Amino acid sequence: MLRLNSLSADERFGGPPDVLVDQFFAYAHEQFELVLEDLSAYPPDPPIVVEGPQVLPALVGPPSVFFVPTLDFQRAGLFRRQPGRRPQIVTRDELLAVAIREQAVEHGRPVIDVDGTLDPDALMARLEAVFADVIAAPRPLPDLRAIRRDENEAVCANLIAAGIRSYPFACECGRSGCLERVELTTEEFAERPRVVAPAHAR
Repeated sequence: MLRLNSLSADERFGGPPDVLVDQFFAYAHEQFELVLEDLSAYPPDPPIVVEGPQVLPALVGPPSVFFVPTLDFQRAGLFRRQPGRRPQIVTRDELLAVAIREQAVEHGRPVIDVDGTLDPDALMARLEAVFADVIAAPRPLPDLRAIRRDENEAVCANLIAAGIRSYPFACECGRSGCLERVELTTEEFAERPRVVAPAHAR
């Protein structure tokens, strides 16, 4: 990881596609160790959803699911977002999609084909089917106040790094389904032990 991160874009992505695929998998394996280290700091409940390119079928067990783009959908999306994308990167991504699909099948992990025909509700239904046992499993009620606080603190750190002074922070009342927001500066947020919308202050 350190070696690759120190390379220029031309050095890192200038090789042939098959070499770039091997390079990606090696990098992902190293990243996954850091993911496991981060996850070990969290309690077992509530369940945590982990996603990202470093989460490969050979590295994770059930329940897991892999979204794999079709060739046409992948190419259309890439060239729409990045029309000048390097040809070897386009080919690398196509090879990666094939390799991840094969790896998922080999390890018995479900694959959802992404071709643009499924809307968000349909994709959510597929995910709920894969994770049905996790969703249905009884578990203690989560501490929504603590969860919202952690989320707000992460947001605040990003705002400070980006030089943004104010933001509508999520209400930390702990009520399920609460969508209230409280506009605060980052300084005001740091001074408050808890952010609660006026309507939920009681």
